[in-house]
Amino acid sequence: SNDWETVADSLESFKVESFDRNARPIFLRLAGDSHWELGKIDPAINYYRAYIQSPDSRADAFRIGNRLLKVGTEYLQGTRKGFLGFFSAPARGETILDDLATYHYQNDDLKADALIRLGHYHLEEGAFTEAKIDFDNLIERFTGTKYEDVGTFRAAQASYFRIISPESGVTDMRTARNLLTSYLLHFSQTGAYVDEATQLLVQVDSLIAQHYVVVGDFYAKINNLRGARNAYLEAERYTGTEGAANALKNRQALPHDTKPIVAEPAATEEGS
Repeated sequence: SNDWETVADSLESFKVESFDRNARPIFLRLAGDSHWELGKIDPAINYYRAYIQSPDSRADAFRIGNRLLKVGTEYLQGTRKGFLGFFSAPARGETILDDLATYHYQNDDLKADALIRLGHYHLEEGAFTEAKIDFDNLIERFTGTKYEDVGTFRAAQASYFRIISPESGVTDMRTARNLLTSYLLHFSQTGAYVDEATQLLVQVDSLIAQHYVVVGDFYAKINNLRGARNAYLEAERYTGTEGAANALKNRQALPHDTKPIVAEPAATEEGS
């Protein structure tokens, strides 16, 4: 402890700008380590965050990355407290994990773990847009790796949670459907979330069908028969749903149209 106090005291009078590019990572690492060993975690984390952002932060990068992951997660979950000024503990955790995912030099597992923890936190907090961004980043950075499975499903799940909110529109519904369909297309044999994705897809199809039934009912109410038929036919594309059955019944109850439109089955490939 005395040795670390000596190191901390000797570094106290310096700033990172006092050193050239090659020496800065050494200063930041030593400053972070000395504060960490003395139990001054917040200053240590500040030095470590600056360290991993420096271009030559290779020495002990894994050890420091693990410390950032641990403390960032504790802040995120609210199990670590501290004087954070205007920032809440979860906000501090988000910043730490985001830095780790963005800047860490070498370990892909640490970077992916940071993104996954951020994404799961945002899902639990109902921040579904942020969660989708986290998992989209995971997919983009780790395409072709073991992390693509969880990233693709969770991105689709975040989109699903968005569409069951009152603010949702049909565009959000289609986005969720496309993501779920894409997941099932690419991970039907190996995915860890196939059953969950299949169940969510059924629910999304039901929501889309019901949306178009509501649209069709509105058009029928104002006597726009062509608009009503188009909407009901769109709902009927999602076969097997209650909305599709209701749409068929409502469409058949409309006055006869001399130019009927033939419904097509709902597409099952990405981009439908």
